[in-house]
Amino acid sequence: MKLFIIGVLILVSSLAAAPSGLDSIVQLIGKVDEPAFQADLLKGMREGLAGQKNVPLPKGWAELSSKLARSPNETVREEARALGLIFGDSSAMDALKKTLKSKSVNITERRKALKILVEKQAPGLATSLQELLKEKELRAEALRGLAAYDDPGTPGVILKLYPNLSESEKAFATNTLASRKNYAIALLRALSGGQLNRKDISVPIARQIQSLGDKDLSALLKEHWGEIRPIAADKVKRIKEYKGLLTKAFLAKADLPNGRALFNNTCGACHILYGVGGRIGPDITGSDRRNLDYILDNVLDPNGAIGNDYRFTTISMKDGRVVAGMVASENKSSLTMQTVTERIILSKEDVTKRQVLPISMMPEGLFDALKKEEIRDLIAYLATNRQVGLDK
Repeated sequence: MKLFIIGVLILVSSLAAAPSGLDSIVQLIGKVDEPAFQADLLKGMREGLAGQKNVPLPKGWAELSSKLARSPNETVREEARALGLIFGDSSAMDALKKTLKSKSVNITERRKALKILVEKQAPGLATSLQELLKEKELRAEALRGLAAYDDPGTPGVILKLYPNLSESEKAFATNTLASRKNYAIALLRALSGGQLNRKDISVPIARQIQSLGDKDLSALLKEHWGEIRPIAADKVKRIKEYKGLLTKAFLAKADLPNGRALFNNTCGACHILYGVGGRIGPDITGSDRRNLDYILDNVLDPNGAIGNDYRFTTISMKDGRVVAGMVASENKSSLTMQTVTERIILSKEDVTKRQVLPISMMPEGLFDALKKEEIRDLIAYLATNRQVGLDK
């Protein structure tokens, strides 16, 4: 039975990619009474249409969507509303906006509604997202979502709230503010005015600003943040210096729980270690991380050897937005980008330029913001053969 369902989902996904197959899928879903199976079929249909725009309304969809809206299964209702947006169903848009704004609705449902609305770039949503920044439970999603909208009020709202954001929220905030020229100008002015610290703008974010292709903006970046340049030229000298620091005696004094905390803050967004972390970079659990030369070589010169899967790519959009990260996957109509903070599906119709840079997603200067003792703790943690606890 499981193999049959998988086969049906593959068929549904392939049929959904062609407008001529939509009527048949809608008819099939209408004949199915099992909510879980309906949800799987709807999901396959939605994934097959990912990135497509102006999809014609399938025959029988109006009747089916009305039926699915009354389903006792929450996933069925959500998938039906998401498809309704793809088909330009205004009632689906209104229902999702109502869900998003209602504080009496379960936070999980509101979060899902926000995600769908942002993915479809629902018009007029920027003001709602700015208002949602006041709600801690939805703040992270709202910060990410604001990057999809060119609204003059966004930079001011984010920067006013910035001092009170958590570290992860600050990362979402700077990523959004680096996505558009007018946003990036506000970000760099805040930096020059002391509202932000230089370390708040990571190397990937600085590269994203540079990728906006504006000379004045690049000059501002250089003046207030610094210049992005390779460090391979002095790699040998720096490796020698760090090997002199990181002796066995010095490493023996390491605070391993602090090393784990430092890993979570500096490396964990991209790398997995002991099953925990992000999937932007490779899983380093089985790497040669106990070899100090290997670690120093990769940290001090991350651009020395870059796999094709980890090259830094910038995508320029028709509306002026730049998305920077790695290409996770793509098909005929869409491009899935993995940024430092999220995974985004982009319609190829909206892409004006794609640039693959001969550099790694991993930033240079990782050690520059750390004290000697912090570098020691991080290196010692990386060399462990089992997970260590965190200080409470």
